[in-house]
Amino acid sequence: MELSIVIPVYKSKLILPEMLNRIQRFIGSLDVLFEVILVDDFSNDGTKEVIGLLSDRYKFVRSYFNSINIGLPGTSAFGISKSIGKYIVTIDDDLEYCPSDIVKLYQFILETNADVVFGISPQKYKIQGKNNRFANLRNRFLNKLWKKPITDSFKIFKRTVVFDKDRFIMYTHFEGHLNRYFENLDVQYLEVAYYPRFQGKSNYTFMKKMQMFFQMHKGFR
Repeated sequence: MELSIVIPVYKSKLILPEMLNRIQRFIGSLDVLFEVILVDDFSNDGTKEVIGLLSDRYKFVRSYFNSINIGLPGTSAFGISKSIGKYIVTIDDDLEYCPSDIVKLYQFILETNADVVFGISPQKYKIQGKNNRFANLRNRFLNKLWKKPITDSFKIFKRTVVFDKDRFIMYTHFEGHLNRYFENLDVQYLEVAYYPRFQGKSNYTFMKKMQMFFQMHKGFR
């Protein structure tokens, strides 16, 4: 297996069909063996049923379902632990990052032999309708607080970053794991496109954002 694409899923039943359609179209053009791992974080809107239909339609899909809502960091980590690809991609389920740019990340990591490549969009916060200056200040504060480099949810990395042969060695979220081995890793960045959410509004309420903050904070300790 060359490529594993891990997608944490939460209340995205209207987006997933288009996401899988694009993955088949763009990643299929690479002519490599790939898998898509969908991990549903206890959605209650019919997303589970849609994942079942998609798993039947696309043979490259493997699906898992959390028995309780555990948040994005843990859901992503679980999906990564189930991957079998030589290279692993994580991408959100809202199509704000397009699967077409997975091709760019994959080709870039092959060319550079980097360990990790983050997809970064300078237009992200502007497209989200946020104050770009405030968002950058917040990110710099969090990066300093957690003593971590610039990161993003859209990334590709070698299997060897999180596995020792077949043993999964990532005992916290990816960013916390990266911090522990950062000096020994070649981490690079590639500019990618960013788009408005494909359908609906973000599922990250204030409480969900606070939950994720404390989960992230704990993972850096």
